[in-house]
Amino acid sequence: MRFISLFIAVSFLPCLQQNNENPEQIRELINQVSSKNPRTRSIASERLIHLWKTDSIIDRINESISNAKNNNDSDAISRLERIYNRIQFNRAVGDKLASTIRSEDADDICSGNEQKILEYFQKWIVRPKNYGLDARPKQDRLIKWVFNNLNTQDALRNFLYTFTCIAQEVSSKQDGLSINRLEILLEGDNLNSIEKFLNLVVDSRVVEMTDKIATLVNHDSPRLRFLAINILDSFSAKEYYGEIADRLGDPNTEVRLCALKILVKLTEDDYRQKVLMLLNDPELEVRATLISWLWYYNGREIVKNNITMLSDLLKSSDIYIIKSGLEIIDTLNVKQFHKEIAGLLKHSNQEVCIRSLLVLKKIGAHLAEEEISGLLLSDDPTIKIYTIGVLETLRSAKCAKKIAKLLKDHDANVRTTAIRTLGNLEAKEFVNDIAELLNDGNLTIRLLAAESLTLLNSQQHSKEISKFLKDEELTSISKQIIMALLVRLNAKECIDDIAVFLKEEDPWSRCQAVWALGNLNAVKFADEIKKLSSDETTCTLWIDSDSQIKTTINTEVEDALRKFDSDKTTK
Repeated sequence: MRFISLFIAVSFLPCLQQNNENPEQIRELINQVSSKNPRTRSIASERLIHLWKTDSIIDRINESISNAKNNNDSDAISRLERIYNRIQFNRAVGDKLASTIRSEDADDICSGNEQKILEYFQKWIVRPKNYGLDARPKQDRLIKWVFNNLNTQDALRNFLYTFTCIAQEVSSKQDGLSINRLEILLEGDNLNSIEKFLNLVVDSRVVEMTDKIATLVNHDSPRLRFLAINILDSFSAKEYYGEIADRLGDPNTEVRLCALKILVKLTEDDYRQKVLMLLNDPELEVRATLISWLWYYNGREIVKNNITMLSDLLKSSDIYIIKSGLEIIDTLNVKQFHKEIAGLLKHSNQEVCIRSLLVLKKIGAHLAEEEISGLLLSDDPTIKIYTIGVLETLRSAKCAKKIAKLLKDHDANVRTTAIRTLGNLEAKEFVNDIAELLNDGNLTIRLLAAESLTLLNSQQHSKEISKFLKDEELTSISKQIIMALLVRLNAKECIDDIAVFLKEEDPWSRCQAVWALGNLNAVKFADEIKKLSSDETTCTLWIDSDSQIKTTINTEVEDALRKFDSDKTTK
């Protein structure tokens, strides 16, 4: 059986050489590629590769690959794809070059081994005649094949570097071999290949390609027109600004936008007049982009004269254009767009939402109070915090009630902001809600609750606040601030808790206690205070939670005793 299979495979060769387009004979060879006999498979594969000039062979192999995929025959797929790749390679490089490569290396090259491709490419391009590449069309086919079979950025850069170095080295001997020979990669119908080369040109700044790239400004493909315009701008090819200006009327929106963003920066009247025609563009994105860019590039007066068009910016799908619109409205303090801005409070982008809040705060938060209040239900803690800050400016009881609900929010920063805001709003009706946070698990929140209750003059909670003086978790400075808060509440019932600090080792705590007891008229501790009259230690004294002064302990002792004597005299 083995002999018969081998005989059949070999016997086909003369026939195929005589008539290399016999579909039945090609089909039989393709079937033998799946033979169980390794030698039969090998011979059939080589015979098929040898027939690379046959017009129908690619179609036949593609058909067989599809059938193998339908049957989930991975071995057949692998063998047929190898043959397909080898045939495509042979067609690209020709008989002579293909015959100089070892079969194993050819397989590596055709399977996408980029290192092996580049290794051989260097040999081929240095001595093209040795490999049958004496004609330019053959060289061009090779260059295209090599480029299209490289995919990683490093390999593509090496390809460009290798070609450039060799071109410089042999240009005097080999007519026409220069970097401009790669312009062939910008030709043809393979748009993906052209785009890949354009990206390489930009990445490596191959400015020698500028003239060829300029021809793509009028290409049938909008994507290539877009890329060409961007590259010309990145290469500062001002000589082609006229061609770019013609694209301001391009049927493709992205191309018009690309040309607009380049030319709007120019001050020449000819370009400026053409750009301004886009104020009447049918596409909102184009109009919005133009207004946005005019604001930053010598066109603020034009923006002011077209103020109603700012609504286009707020409707844009481009986040940066929306933010630009908000910035312009904020700068010009334009109130007429409050409804459009209120609509942005529900935007999915956090920064857009926050900026909208801040603009409404400036132009008048009362114009969108309901919409702003709705953000207190947001799942985003940052948005809640900004919302509280904006609502605080309204100073309304209605807003305070909504803010008070956030005292139980799961986020500590939200609770912190709500506490501080209610204190600033002097919302005394919520003192009991705030007092509950004196037992919060977060120390910062507990301290802020104490401060807020002080601002609200909630004297009934002074004893609860004084408990902080015994809290071991608090630092000495925090306890000093608590003493200042108790003074502000005139919490005379807490003097015993404060007097304990007269014997503290920390001099600042002793100084704070003397000051607090003096202000609370704690005469019964006069003798204890007198014992500190010789202490000249300089300390920082907290007058309030955010206010402090420099003093000495003996100075505060004298001041406290003077207050005691004054009180006796008054009585």
